[in-house]
Amino acid sequence: MPSPSKTRSAPIEVMQATQVATPFHRPGWAYEEKVDGYRMLAYKVGASVQLISRQGKEFTQRFPELAKAVAGLGAESAILDT
Repeated sequence: MPSPSKTRSAPIEVMQATQVATPFHRPGWAYEEKVDGYRMLAYKVGASVQLISRQGKEFTQRFPELAKAVAGLGAESAILDT
């Protein structure tokens, strides 16, 4: 799979967590509470998946279950903030 930097024309950054006192609830919105862990983007093209950290580190081999789940999505291509 080509490097993410070679497959997109504009930079995409991992969304940063924001600390709040209580989570909000709005119809049509989905969110996850950030506890601790890794922030990365999942790039899917066909059956190929790359998991890239916000520092540009490759994490696909470190999280094979996540890569497999993204590969199984119905979309031909996608970029997900994980």
